[in-house]
Amino acid sequence: GESRVIKAAFSVKTSIKINEPKAYTVADDVFERDYDSVPVKTAVTLPHIHSQSENSFSAEAKLPPATPKTESILDSSARVGGTSVEKGENAVTASGIFTVTLLTSTADGVYSQDFQVPFTQTFQTEIPNNTSEITAETSVLEVIPTLHSDGSITIRIIASTEITVVSETEESFVSELTKRVARKT
Repeated sequence: GESRVIKAAFSVKTSIKINEPKAYTVADDVFERDYDSVPVKTAVTLPHIHSQSENSFSAEAKLPPATPKTESILDSSARVGGTSVEKGENAVTASGIFTVTLLTSTADGVYSQDFQVPFTQTFQTEIPNNTSEITAETSVLEVIPTLHSDGSITIRIIASTEITVVSETEESFVSELTKRVARKT
């Protein structure tokens, strides 16, 4: 079993149309004109990616000797069962569980077994006050199993977590003043 991680990145462009047609009268000493709209300032809160960082780390677990005794490790793979995040002061703690599958050989035959390896990792990152969302996505880079003489196995997982901090900014829009009719009074 070979594990592959395929990543896709998407960017989204947003456009906002604010239309508030109203009839107003703008008067001066000589002319009176009707207009479709007057300048209207509208504020909209928009999310944007404040920061994105990729951080590598490793997690390790030692498995006790199995019965029957493991003679060799034929193959290994790992997958992530999701990553949860907790916001701290200028830090994000990511945690989750790796499910490691080992294909081992014993005197009785070949076995495939799954093992759970938990991980918790803290990453330093700037978190602004207007943060609306923090997400983390973890991917496995490599699984290194080591078989010891007593039959126990140490599993070392090298992984990478991408932390995305989304904050909100307030954008202001001003509608245009457009002429509809002009008449003399």
